[in-house]
Amino acid sequence: MIDRRSPDPPDALLVDCRWVGTRGGVGRVVQHLLRGVRDLDASGELESAVGPSLVLWGPPGPVEDASGELPPGVRVAPSRRVGHEWVGQRDFFGLPAHRGALYLHQLRPLRDWSSATLIHDTIPLRQGSAIKRRVWRRLLRDVAHRSGALLTVSEHSRRSIAADLGVDPATIVRVHLPMDRHLAARVRARRAERGAGTDLLYVGRFDANKNLPGLIAAFGASGRHRDAQLHLFGPAPQHRSTLLDIARQHGVRNVVIAERTDDDDLVTAYAGAAAVVAPSFEEGWGLGPYEAVACGIPVVASDRGALPEVAAYATTRFDLVDITQPGALAAAIAEVQPADVETMDAASLAAEVGSPTSAELARVALATARAARPAPGR
Repeated sequence: MIDRRSPDPPDALLVDCRWVGTRGGVGRVVQHLLRGVRDLDASGELESAVGPSLVLWGPPGPVEDASGELPPGVRVAPSRRVGHEWVGQRDFFGLPAHRGALYLHQLRPLRDWSSATLIHDTIPLRQGSAIKRRVWRRLLRDVAHRSGALLTVSEHSRRSIAADLGVDPATIVRVHLPMDRHLAARVRARRAERGAGTDLLYVGRFDANKNLPGLIAAFGASGRHRDAQLHLFGPAPQHRSTLLDIARQHGVRNVVIAERTDDDDLVTAYAGAAAVVAPSFEEGWGLGPYEAVACGIPVVASDRGALPEVAAYATTRFDLVDITQPGALAAAIAEVQPADVETMDAASLAAEVGSPTSAELARVALATARAARPAPGR
């Protein structure tokens, strides 16, 4: 039975939730896992997945907002730091009492070998300065060495981790990310109020692998900038002037960079999009295109990394483009035809049928962490 009495059971499974509420893939994974914990509890499966108790390590407010009322035997261990900040390593000495841990990002405290780590991708090994790449390689090899089990989010990332970190690919557990049914339902409701949009939307950061200069240039070459906007949702405020300079250099107008990026703004952005564009050189998964599929929005994406895996879920148009071919991305953007509300909503509902769920993510990830033993060294 789940122990409802002890606040610090020595055999607790710890889940690193410090990322919850942050924009991007890791924040979404934490959100989905917490929803999955709630769903497993409702179906009576939680104890078999996690054992006697579960500790959610992160900011109490956002954790409770994402998980709802905590089931018996589940508690929050407060942490005020965000996982992706390097200062998060200060939590090395402040981890709550636990026997095993599930870390949902490769930037994790470098201790506790009875743990499972979710490595989303190894893209940092292929971008930035030589010194930065060496630091990342050393860090990721250390993470793999200290983890009793590794998880990842795509077959592309599984192959990359095996090749880059010297890990047997058969030992890496693939978890299937859920479609965000909550987001899709809100987008459908917003479209019902406002109608279908005509603009193009990019969702993500301004990183080297994202190819935003290439996207802006292709948007200009496509001619779409004369009667539609390109919305960039996710680049940090400090990158705004750089991106607008790139647009001016290409003679492109109608590039709009979102100033606010909370969940309600994201719903509005998807509801007003005729298509989502993902021109990346590499993706470990591709959250923006995947959320577009869930919302029934057509996608134009590069054929790199895991994006072809995302395309397998599409129930509406999903164009994979060889971005190394001159003019290919611009041509695909020019061909985008806005769909009506009924078509997009029907595609959104169809995408949910048989797609991965939060409960499935939680079941696999928690059971993998629970079964992890001290790493023998890789």
